[in-house]
Amino acid sequence: YSAHSALFLPLLGEYQLKNAAVALDALDTLVQSCGFSIPEAALRTGLAETVWPARLEVLSCEPLVLLDGAHNPDGAAQLAASLRALLPNNRFTFVMGVLADKDYNCMYRNVEPYAKEFITITPGNPRALNAHDLAAYLSQFGKPVTACDQVADGVRLAVEHAGKDGVVLCYGSLYMIGEIEAGLAQL
Repeated sequence: YSAHSALFLPLLGEYQLKNAAVALDALDTLVQSCGFSIPEAALRTGLAETVWPARLEVLSCEPLVLLDGAHNPDGAAQLAASLRALLPNNRFTFVMGVLADKDYNCMYRNVEPYAKEFITITPGNPRALNAHDLAAYLSQFGKPVTACDQVADGVRLAVEHAGKDGVVLCYGSLYMIGEIEAGLAQL
């Protein structure tokens, strides 16, 4: 299957292409070594209809609002590489929240060069780092930082600050995804 051209994958991020290549290699192995029969149409449909929530997921277009579940240093590194490749000339309004036991120093240093500003929120988990503590940490980067006590307030503020042509990126904890989506739906 990997020799076929014009396959479509609706996921953003270079790492998603690598993941798809691994999946195609696994299919090749199943077909060649185990005798499985997988029609090419099924492969094409499977790739084209792939959905992976909270992985550079587009939630809105004006402004562009992206949601990513990156919550560790490797995820943040992949996110930074994707930003560099997909939106190299943009500076982002970040909506960020994290659990206190995560390596948020590495997580945020990877994306800091792409930040226009930071808006911090507290994920809905008992292990969450308080938005005000995260804001204090992020202030070292010399960019505007605002802590919001309610996730919906953070989302609203980020959309306002980004403006119609800006980009909002929400990331740092899978525990805040539902509240971010709900906050965006209220706008």
